[in-house]
Amino acid sequence: MKDIIKKLGGGDFRSIGRANEVVQDVLSDLTLFKPVFNALLSEDALVRMRAADVVEKTTKSFPELLKPHKHQLLNKVSRIPQQEVRWHVALMIPRLELNENDIALALEILFDYLKDKSKIVVASSMQALADLAKRNEELKPLAIERISVVMRKGSPAITARGKKLLVELNK
Repeated sequence: MKDIIKKLGGGDFRSIGRANEVVQDVLSDLTLFKPVFNALLSEDALVRMRAADVVEKTTKSFPELLKPHKHQLLNKVSRIPQQEVRWHVALMIPRLELNENDIALALEILFDYLKDKSKIVVASSMQALADLAKRNEELKPLAIERISVVMRKGSPAITARGKKLLVELNK
């Protein structure tokens, strides 16, 4: 188990290192998911960044792996200020099974992320809002309103992403 976490360390922030190799390791042995998820709380920022990448990529195929970690993801991991963690957390939130209280917390997190200085965090949060709204019809007006506000203040890339999401939400 420690070897899997060692694969996430080293190098610098410009590289995902061996994260894709770890994704394949986890997909081959799902019992490795828990230690990789726990590495999201590592003191090593590189390990946190790469663990976030691995967890997000793994849960694209297996969103149910997040179920036992929902509380930790929403209450601890989401509070990590590191942008590389935040953009992955934003994309994972819609993969969770959310009750009414969870949805309120998820929205609070995503609204906070929409104010992040990182354009990637903002774009990921816009995507997450749209994904939540697609699953919860009652959230569509709120998602449309928030995405529209962010677009007005955002960069050309944020505006373009927002336009695409608004088209999807208005279908």
